[in-house]
Amino acid sequence: MLFECVSDEEPFAYRQREPWQKFVTYRCKHCERTTKDLAFMFWSDDAGWMGVKLGEWPPYGPHVPNRVLKFVDEDFEFFLQGRRAESLGLGIGAFAYYRRVVENQKNKLFDRIIAAARKVGMKADEIAALEGAKDNFQFTRSMENFKAILPQGLLVNGQNPLQLLHRALSIGIHSSVDNECLGLARDIRIVLTELADRISQILKDSADVNDAVTRLSRKRSTDS
Repeated sequence: MLFECVSDEEPFAYRQREPWQKFVTYRCKHCERTTKDLAFMFWSDDAGWMGVKLGEWPPYGPHVPNRVLKFVDEDFEFFLQGRRAESLGLGIGAFAYYRRVVENQKNKLFDRIIAAARKVGMKADEIAALEGAKDNFQFTRSMENFKAILPQGLLVNGQNPLQLLHRALSIGIHSSVDNECLGLARDIRIVLTELADRISQILKDSADVNDAVTRLSRKRSTDS
């Protein structure tokens, strides 16, 4: 979005030898509510002037869809920290944050998958296998014993996303270089985000169908 300066003075309106600092507030031109506070430092000499941005609040970070933040529930701050670390190229930090999110959300992740499985009419033994995997405390151990087949709508490019996450999380962070952790962190985020989208879509479609059936049933009763 486009932001415009709403401070009394533009940050570049000074000319002096000694460095100076300036706090500037910018406001979104679209919603006219969201603001950003930025801190700058400037200095000048005979050749001209220079400046650097010292920081900003709220802190910069790539956009994360609200549906993903709702999916990770109370761990959304860890997810955002992981996303910021990823954007800065801090692979070990990003991997550690995403791993914490997945491990903390393991039970709720299974609950959502089981709910989606029920919606699409999976067999009782397949749902029982999902519930059995959930009962294991550790995420990695759950995946080692995971034999259930997910609904087709939850597969990512034909692959089980839980098994993909398991493979990424099974790699020891202490034995991996930062660039390798950065690649793993990115893959974890993409797969987890795609899984969140697919689960949300299945549950949303089912809710839409139920609402439509209810409305039409009521209309038929009223008309008769």
